[in-house]
Amino acid sequence: MVDFEDMEYFEYMIHSRQYIVRFVLSFSLLGNVYAIDFQDTPPTTESLIAQFENPSIDSFIRMEIAKQLGETHDPKALAPLIAALKNKDSYVRSAATAGLGTLHNSAAIPELILVLQKDMKVDVREGAASALGQIGGSKAADALAETLDGNHSSAFFALSHMGPEAYPGLLKVLTGKDKNDEAKARAIEAVDSIAGHHGPIQNPQLVSALLDLLPSQHLNGFRAAEALAHSKDPSLIPQLVPELSTPSSYKGQMILEKIGDAGVPQMAALLHQPQPTNVRNTLIRLLSESKAKEAAPAIVHALSNSGVSQTDIDRDDAESRLVSSRDPQVLKFFADILDTGVPQTYRELLYSIQTIGNSGDASVLPVLLKQLWWRQDYKGMVVKALKVFRDIAGIAPFTDAIKHASWETAAQAAQALGLLGEKAAIPDLKEALRHPNEAVRERAGDALAALGDTAGVPALLKKLPTVQELRRIKNSGKPSPMDIPQSMYESLINQLGELHDSSAVLPLTDILENFKDNDYELTLRLWRNWWNDYYTPGALEQARANHDPMRTVKVAAARALGQIGDGRALPALRKALRDNNPYVIAEAAKALGLFKDIEAISGLVKAIQDGQRHEDIAVDEAISALESIGIADPKAIDALTKLQNDRRTNSIIAEHARKVIEKLSKLPVTPRVEHYQLERPTRKNTDKDKDAVTIVIRDDPRQYANPNFQ
Repeated sequence: MVDFEDMEYFEYMIHSRQYIVRFVLSFSLLGNVYAIDFQDTPPTTESLIAQFENPSIDSFIRMEIAKQLGETHDPKALAPLIAALKNKDSYVRSAATAGLGTLHNSAAIPELILVLQKDMKVDVREGAASALGQIGGSKAADALAETLDGNHSSAFFALSHMGPEAYPGLLKVLTGKDKNDEAKARAIEAVDSIAGHHGPIQNPQLVSALLDLLPSQHLNGFRAAEALAHSKDPSLIPQLVPELSTPSSYKGQMILEKIGDAGVPQMAALLHQPQPTNVRNTLIRLLSESKAKEAAPAIVHALSNSGVSQTDIDRDDAESRLVSSRDPQVLKFFADILDTGVPQTYRELLYSIQTIGNSGDASVLPVLLKQLWWRQDYKGMVVKALKVFRDIAGIAPFTDAIKHASWETAAQAAQALGLLGEKAAIPDLKEALRHPNEAVRERAGDALAALGDTAGVPALLKKLPTVQELRRIKNSGKPSPMDIPQSMYESLINQLGELHDSSAVLPLTDILENFKDNDYELTLRLWRNWWNDYYTPGALEQARANHDPMRTVKVAAARALGQIGDGRALPALRKALRDNNPYVIAEAAKALGLFKDIEAISGLVKAIQDGQRHEDIAVDEAISALESIGIADPKAIDALTKLQNDRRTNSIIAEHARKVIEKLSKLPVTPRVEHYQLERPTRKNTDKDKDAVTIVIRDDPRQYANPNFQ
């Protein structure tokens, strides 16, 4: 609260944006009455000068008046403001510099320079620097540049405020031999600030001076790089080649990175000219990071013609950036790599396949399809790329290739549709079964089978080997267990089982019945001896020699017959329970369980009783088959009980047997079969009318015990 005791009135002046407002407050101490005189008329230059020159007015108020004098831009205000630069009150001198800066009258520059150079007060010198920056001009810039040092930040900010017109003065500092590193550092920072706000440095001499500083190991070299980078001037790029040629070219790279896509045409032009290795690699890397349309063709040109070495990691890096490009030159580049069949590196092969897959371009699809045959080891990679291609372009390019391309491409396209699981292509694949070329027909059939269409069964049966062919392969000692025919035949048989087509029953039963695997037990014994340290010289080699490479074919045949579910397979499956291969026994038992074949109970019991010479898997599947058949056969229950009580039995198998015994004990007794007849034709005689299994049940006790029995 203001204490007005012993005061009749007081005056107080405040500053508004437009003019000085005068309040006159009068107080009557006796009557406690006051009056306010409010004057709001805009002041004239003359009134402001009078107020400014009035020594009784507070210095802070005079500072505000000085600014208003500057805002009038009236030449009349120049003289009193310049005169105030010599006032003994530093606040008044500071107020005068502020007013002169706002006045923007170049006639004040010499006086301001004198203040900048000679005034004893820091805040006055800083005010003069700021005023010179506001007024601008070469003289002001030169004067400010001369005062650049670590303790004169106002000069730096003033020069930054001046913009490009400060460049000549800053150039004098950078090229002056009498200037220390600190002054040059502030000059470079000022250039950096100006370039960041005003764009490319349109002063060749200044650019040259900054480029000369780049090789310097002093911090100013890095500052110069930053200044050039912030200018983002593409025309700098050719001048950076010497810097990029140095072992540590990070400064030049930083400038190029800042220039970015705007510099792609210049970088591309450089790549079309002979360049040092590290310059070329830097340009390739930077272009590979750009999304400009000119970048990809330039990289392709460099990779194709510049002799980038096979072990050069920049080549892999550049190619990895091209993977998502759909530029025709890029696609041709990678298509040519795949067509020649000699990618320089694994990654180059990967990027080539990925790029064509990502393109969705039908013109390069044949090259990608060709890899299905050429790159068996990388089939998964090719299929993945084909899926991406399909997702982009649909199946039309594939079906068109089947109809109109060469027979090789047509066959590959059919194979691809099968691998892609394209059921929408089934009509086109069925049409391809009438293609004049056998390879196309075969691949179309394989694809139909893979898609679950029975139209592909004939193609699979055609490739299914006969027993004689299997014996020939086995007796030749080749292929080894890991070679292709074994897995190929197994896969083929598995496909037949999944198609559930009964036309495959006879050839599969022929394999299951007549292809002998007599070496399994000997092989198993020799292997066990070896693991138990009973190894004798040559025993392991003998085991390998006797090991049947085609044994999984019989396993697959038993599994497929169970999946097909045709009763003509029952005799062969029952016979397979006596096989010496436990895996064949296991699959046969599983199939018989699916059939719920009562006649197989005795064979299953025998498999359980002979469990000690079999693997656990055969015993376990035989137990499961008895459970599936669901007949309380006394012999089966007895065999299971003995198995459960045998201390040599695996605990898991014993528990399984216990559960099945408990379940079977609650079921009816075995029905009586009076008549059984089977006619199975040979491979030459496939008359379906004669392919029959007849089971006649004359009497079944369950029909008396259960009135609902059917």
